[in-house]
Amino acid sequence: MLFWLAVLTGAVFVVIALSVGFYRTWVLSFHVLLSTYMAVFLTPLVAARLPAATNAPLGYLLTFLSIGVATFAVAYGAYFALFSDRPPVALPKLLDVLGAGVLGFLNGFLVASLLMLAFLLTPWGHSEFSKTYGLDARGQAANISYVCAGCDLLHWLISSADSRQTAPQVVAGLLQAVAGEAAEEEKKREGARAGLPPQAEDG
Repeated sequence: MLFWLAVLTGAVFVVIALSVGFYRTWVLSFHVLLSTYMAVFLTPLVAARLPAATNAPLGYLLTFLSIGVATFAVAYGAYFALFSDRPPVALPKLLDVLGAGVLGFLNGFLVASLLMLAFLLTPWGHSEFSKTYGLDARGQAANISYVCAGCDLLHWLISSADSRQTAPQVVAGLLQAVAGEAAEEEKKREGARAGLPPQAEDG
C-alpha cells in the first residue's frame, strides 16, 4: 500500500516537473537528495554525541527532520541567492520533457519514502497496529531500499575512500534504536497497568 502511495506521489511530482522543466527539477531533486543524505547519516552522530536530543519524546524523529529541513533550507537558499537570476540551461524539447518527467517521478518517490522512513522513527512505526497493516519496516522495505540507494549514491560520490558505512547499516541502526525505546516504553506501560487495582483497569 505504501509503495503505491509513493508511486502516486511520484506521479504528482511528474506534473510539477513538466511545468518547471528539467533544469529546475534537477536542482530541486539534488537538494532533496542532499537533505535526505544528511538526515540519514547525521542523526546517529547527533544521537551519540547529544543523547538528550534523541532521549526526548519523538527525539529521533525531530532530530531527523530538523537536520533534513535545515540542510534543504541552507543549501537551496544558497543556490537561490547565487544562481536564481541566471537563465536555465537550454535543452532539446524532447530531452527537457523526458528528463523532467523521470526526475520528477524519482524525486516524488524519494520524498514520499523519506516521510515514511520518518514515521518509522516514532514509536507508532513499531506498534502492533503498524505491523498488522504493513506500516512497519517490513511493509516499507521497498521504500527504505530506495532511500538507502539514493543516500549510498551520494555517499559514494562525496565520502572518503576508507568510509565503509552504508546507508542500509545506518538506517538499520536507527530503526533498531527506536524499536528498542518503543519496547521499553511499552514495558513501562504494561508494568504501570499491572500495578493498578482491577477496577481501575476496567475503567
